[in-house]
Amino acid sequence: MVTANKQTPPEVRARIEATAKAALRTGLPLEQDRAAMIGLASALRRILQDETDPGRVVRAAKQATDIFEVSFDKNPPGRPLDCKKGCAYCCSRLVGVSAPEAFLAAEHISRSQNPFLAKEVVFDRAVHTIGVDAVGRDKNRTACALLEEGICAIYADRPLACRANASHSVAACLQAYEGRGSNIPAPLVHLFLGDRCRMAIYAALRSLGYPAVSYELSEAVTLILGADDARDRWYAGEDIFAGVQAPPDRSEEMDAVISEIAEVISF
Repeated sequence: MVTANKQTPPEVRARIEATAKAALRTGLPLEQDRAAMIGLASALRRILQDETDPGRVVRAAKQATDIFEVSFDKNPPGRPLDCKKGCAYCCSRLVGVSAPEAFLAAEHISRSQNPFLAKEVVFDRAVHTIGVDAVGRDKNRTACALLEEGICAIYADRPLACRANASHSVAACLQAYEGRGSNIPAPLVHLFLGDRCRMAIYAALRSLGYPAVSYELSEAVTLILGADDARDRWYAGEDIFAGVQAPPDRSEEMDAVISEIAEVISF
């Protein structure tokens, strides 16, 4: 694996930047292509470094979700999905998001004219999920605070974890929802691309000294919405999400890869 640091030769830097442009243009391949992940992480890092853009953290999250969709369009699952509008059995599960994804969701809510997404209304619903772990969420079947009549109210800006959660069998999803089983036939394409895009975000964050941690969606979003200066404090390096529930979303092997990529793009 080619590594880079502050003393990286110009030709290696140029190769990484070319890979970044290719990743943004064509998405991620399904094969284990470390170079493509490095390219995406490098592109996200560059966005996060753009201090001329006060909305850069939102733009980075949007770029990552756009890449997921581009990659998925080029690599559709071999079997049809049973997921349809209004099917929300998975929307009572705990969702972990990166800081950029939390800021993207909060931005969507702040700009929305939908009464369902009024801050106070979101806060009232979120109290039923904040602090509840994955087991409790599954047991209580409490819907996500952003689920409106079975439909995601921030669908266009939903997190990568939600995009990667898909099923070939709604019957299996119902059984899992009712606690009668958990063997859901999920398409590997979604899982693979979701993991790769999230890992790229975490690598970009780690390379810049930000915590490469996932946070429970409702708690992270309401924290942002409740503080006018949350984004500026986060840019300044304050760990504003300290104390927010952090769902485990990676293996030790995945975290090692995140660290390796962060080292590669830190130049």
